[in-house]
Amino acid sequence: MRAILVLEDGTIFEGQGFGTPGEVVGDIVFNTSIVGYQEILTDPSNRDQIVVMTYPLIGNYGINDEDSESDKVHPKGIVAKELSRVISNFRAKGTLEDFMKKNGLLGIKDIDTRALTVHLREHGEMKAIISSVDFNTKSLIKKIKNFSKDTSDLVEELTVKEPIELEGKNQQGERVVVLDLGIRLSLLRQIQEFSSSVIRVPASSSSEDMLTQKPSGIMISDGPGNPQRLFYVVEEIKKLLGKLPLFGISLGHLVLGLTLGAKTYKMKVGHHGSNQPVKDLIRKRCEITYQNHSFCLDKEGLPSDIEVTHINLNDSTIEGIDSKKYSAFSVQFYPAMADAGPFLKFIEMMKKKLT
Repeated sequence: MRAILVLEDGTIFEGQGFGTPGEVVGDIVFNTSIVGYQEILTDPSNRDQIVVMTYPLIGNYGINDEDSESDKVHPKGIVAKELSRVISNFRAKGTLEDFMKKNGLLGIKDIDTRALTVHLREHGEMKAIISSVDFNTKSLIKKIKNFSKDTSDLVEELTVKEPIELEGKNQQGERVVVLDLGIRLSLLRQIQEFSSSVIRVPASSSSEDMLTQKPSGIMISDGPGNPQRLFYVVEEIKKLLGKLPLFGISLGHLVLGLTLGAKTYKMKVGHHGSNQPVKDLIRKRCEITYQNHSFCLDKEGLPSDIEVTHINLNDSTIEGIDSKKYSAFSVQFYPAMADAGPFLKFIEMMKKKLT
């Protein structure tokens, strides 16, 4: 199946289509992870994007029943250098292409993803179109220009519709409310590891709704899109400042920043992948982290009572903040259980609040 990828600036890549035939338009980003294509395709933070896989081979270990980050596929399209013709893994239940066909996802392969990634790195993330039905470049560029980004609330599409209580793995742990902005299932499982119970609540929840659950702390989750659209979340978080510990991750980090008076901006090139270097300014150490975002907190005009705790070593952007005044902190990256510093800090804050 022939396919074509056209970028907003007129750059063209021709290749072979795979998955479901058709045509998709969206923001194109590149993900630098070596493995994890199943997680990337099911990660709510990739909602409505076209994702370029920089690692040259995907599909070699198939698709399994355990690694999905949600119950559906979220990107509009996927771009790859090579799709493996065979799968080899004891957990595999099917091929990547069959999974894409089942979920209506279009992909393009056999293109120079290194050249594409360098182009995006130099010129910034932009809109793009993948098509296996229209190969007229003038027509495709016109479709990109006519494409207006959906102003719908991506978080509202993904959040739970009513509170869901999950049993934690640590009966001596704390009761945690998770404000669901489109949370990854793996992050939810991490929170369950140190909690006695986890209450996953809708993004539209009021501060009173959350406090009614009688939590020891509130975690603001990850999710997709522009944090400035979540003004209704920011207003409710403001009412919680100083009442109990708050911990934000990824999109939740940006929401907490806005709540504390910081500003956000759209990055030229976002952080998407599992090899983002971050410096912990408090513990004086470096970590390799997984991230998935295209927005960032602005250093300019950062309120004086906010302490920057982490920075990105590639571009010096803010990766973590702390407000001791309100017992609130956040990180832009996903903390790993192998180095659970942020989780341990949250647990300590909740225990202190109870005493």
